[in-house]
Amino acid sequence: RDQLVASSHIVEVEAGTVVQSPGETISRLFLVMSGTLHVVHSDRAGHRRIVRIIGREDHYGLTELALDCPARHLVEAAEPCVLAEIPFDVLRRLSVECPELQRSLNQALARKNAECEHLLISLTSEDVVTRVVSYLLSLPRLPDPEGHGRSLVRLPVSQADLASHLGTTPESVSRRLHD
Repeated sequence: RDQLVASSHIVEVEAGTVVQSPGETISRLFLVMSGTLHVVHSDRAGHRRIVRIIGREDHYGLTELALDCPARHLVEAAEPCVLAEIPFDVLRRLSVECPELQRSLNQALARKNAECEHLLISLTSEDVVTRVVSYLLSLPRLPDPEGHGRSLVRLPVSQADLASHLGTTPESVSRRLHD
């Protein structure tokens, strides 16, 4: 852990900053310390779709590390972010020296794979209400400041961005959140 921290570089980026572009050679893992990143896919017609929302204590770049491939998507800051950048060469070296780190990297990849499978199933077989509820339940819960025993969540993205991520329209998301 100490070697990872010592090898990381802290970067602050403003909302709208492109952190990486498709096809770009990637040499570092991004760990989000604060803020939110969007992983965006653009089709040939120029339509953008948010395929992943990366929040605090989440990361991006493990697939590129594991497959030794260029960036597959655009990654941009949805809001001001503080990112820790960890060079791939450091991760590779330390994962050989520390089997526990390698196991953690493998588990993180497996969790991301399971999340992708869940999203794919959700998009192809569930209605919008179920997708919205499922997304809300995946968010960290906050205690109710009024003490009514409820849990609260902070929607970390705009309704339009959530709609893009869930494969529906902003109007549908707005109606479902209102309901």
